[in-house]
Amino acid sequence: RANLWAGNKEDALKAAETVIAAKSKFPWIQACDLSALSQINRVFSMELLLAFESPRLYKNYDELFSPALEDRNILSAGTTNRFINVVYENWENDFRYASNWRSNGGKSYPVFLKYADITSNINRNFRYTVSGMRISEMYLMASECETDQTKALVYLNELPKNRNCDILASATGLLDNIKKEYRKEFYGEGQLWYN
Repeated sequence: RANLWAGNKEDALKAAETVIAAKSKFPWIQACDLSALSQINRVFSMELLLAFESPRLYKNYDELFSPALEDRNILSAGTTNRFINVVYENWENDFRYASNWRSNGGKSYPVFLKYADITSNINRNFRYTVSGMRISEMYLMASECETDQTKALVYLNELPKNRNCDILASATGLLDNIKKEYRKEFYGEGQLWYN
């Protein structure tokens, strides 16, 4: 990440490829991991290369994002689906959309649920977890840094393929598509700010 930010794309690509080579240690989330809404793994914990524990995570969530808050107090993407539909390209079956956005708590619009507490099973190992770095970021970095457009597309397509989305047929607009994936993948994690 530091190499990419510094514009040192050759070293960033080497580092990303080293991590990608060990991808079996960081398996992609599967649909079955997202099926039980009461204990859903919204942070995709098995994909995390680095994570932090935040003891105040659920208190902060309740104060800022909880659907129990009044409309004027909740941090949301708006009281319509318009913005979220743009981000997720009108595809609600994207694992990132389906697990993290839902009309809930009497709200007529989708609220952000990524950091809502997992109340049905307090022993889940991903409670209080905030992502620091994901395997998906390695694919996005590799795609951005790879000079061979065919290889770059292969790296980029790993992400939508593993998020229940259509893959891209060509590398046309590659950088724009990388940015789109950053928006979807890291919503609520702060990565888009730096990207």
